[in-house]
Amino acid sequence: MDAVVFQENGSPYIYVEAKKSDNELQKLSDSVSEYSDNVVMDSKDRGNDPLRKCKYIVKDKPKYLWLVGPKYRLSFLIEHTEVGFRLEKLQDIPKCETGQRKPTKIRKGETWTKNQLGQ
Repeated sequence: MDAVVFQENGSPYIYVEAKKSDNELQKLSDSVSEYSDNVVMDSKDRGNDPLRKCKYIVKDKPKYLWLVGPKYRLSFLIEHTEVGFRLEKLQDIPKCETGQRKPTKIRKGETWTKNQLGQ
């Protein structure tokens, strides 16, 4: 994934994947949907980006997937199952309310938590 928003407990909350073209974005969305019902975790995924993304989703169990292209954004709620997941299309990723606290400075290689973002 190109970016991850983590929950305060350190678990992934939103997976973000950015594509150079909206055509690539649509292809990825379609391919992820094909694999999502039954993700075989020991399948070879080298050179198979959609399968690799599906494995990350199954393993880490984020709540949302946000696919971003130059003109279009695709937002999904992820419903996890025993052997895969289902994607429910949303208008947008839900917005978080921010608190009064400001984020702390983050050094290169560190990640932000909701707590650090004042949420």
